[in-house]
Amino acid sequence: MTAGAAIVVLVILVFILGGLALALVRRANSKPNPEPATLQPEPEPLPAPPPSSTEPPHTLTPPKDEAEIEARVAAGLIGVREAEWLLERIAPRARTDYTSAALLSAESGETPQGEPAAPPSAETGETFIKAAVEIGQEGDAVEKEALALLAEGKTAEAAARYESDIQQAAGQAIEKLRRMGALFAPADTHVAKDAYERLLALAPEDLAARNELGHLQLRLGDLDDAEASYQTVLDRAHGRRETEAAALGNLGLIAQTRGDLNAAEAFHKQSLEIEKDLGRKEGMASDLGNLGIIALTRGDLDDAEAFFKQSLEINEALGRKEGMAISLHNLGDVREKQGRLSDASDLQNRALKLFVEIGQRQGIAHCERSLGRVPRLEGNREVSRQQLSEALNVFEEIGMEVEAAETSQLLADLDAEETGS
Repeated sequence: MTAGAAIVVLVILVFILGGLALALVRRANSKPNPEPATLQPEPEPLPAPPPSSTEPPHTLTPPKDEAEIEARVAAGLIGVREAEWLLERIAPRARTDYTSAALLSAESGETPQGEPAAPPSAETGETFIKAAVEIGQEGDAVEKEALALLAEGKTAEAAARYESDIQQAAGQAIEKLRRMGALFAPADTHVAKDAYERLLALAPEDLAARNELGHLQLRLGDLDDAEASYQTVLDRAHGRRETEAAALGNLGLIAQTRGDLNAAEAFHKQSLEIEKDLGRKEGMASDLGNLGIIALTRGDLDDAEAFFKQSLEINEALGRKEGMAISLHNLGDVREKQGRLSDASDLQNRALKLFVEIGQRQGIAHCERSLGRVPRLEGNREVSRQQLSEALNVFEEIGMEVEAAETSQLLADLDAEETGS
């Protein structure tokens, strides 16, 4: 496979129907000196149905500290802040700032089996929060107990308790399975996947669940199964154009990660045309970012720059900090490949500042590594070493082993250059 062809590692970037699984794109043939890593913009979620007029309002007063939050969770009083706290306990690497967390790296090794090497996405986190708040408002005692067990790290016990509750809830099985899938997606991909599969056996026309299943299959590296799920969503959209756009974007991502750039480009362009017709700016920004990555992979730097700039302009107009950061990082990659190193550093620093503001540690690490490559090219090994070391620390802390190994190799290359070996 060429240096540009990417393979999905976990689930970052997919257009979503109600949640998103992070897809980390990796290159099958890793190199000792990795090239700039492109960050995939987040695809837009399918529009949610309007809230029910009978839904009980969230009236909890904001908690003052973590001890109070923990006490509320134990008592089953779960609002948004409590749900956010639960998510941080269950998946400490998942950052839920209600923006995109979909990072794709075009740099690295083969797709691993089993759990992903990078955290769940922010959209997965939002789906978790929604389900947790629903349990706080209308869930039974067993569901609340399962949440508390998840917070304690007792995932298997929580799954068993939830399973016993589903067995007792014949008329509510579909909704309980939906919440189970959402709650376990950040903690145990296989439990979540099983919940959605069982839900679909009861409600095969549930496209939101079908799409969620596709995200989980993608996270596990099951590209054929994920493709089938997304294709089913497209086939059953029946004229719902926003659903079609989301499905086309997901199918484009599958083609892109398989290295079929022509097919990927066609899917993303179809999705972009629908998003333009509907005036959906976030979807347009995502499609443009994907098209930029395809152009960059092909070495079409002018086209890549144009796509990334358009994506940046939309994200700036929408105030989407993570979308802005991703676009700035990718533009920095273009500048580095063009040999415009000063501009590359400026763009990476702007991206880094935004990633720091929103707590996106993966983005922080990628920017630090980019900022470590540039001074090396300029002959400033000491600054390069400092930036690369900071990137390495973050990659190791969040469990991104391939990226950590590649960054370690860059540091080893610096040592070799200094010793002349």
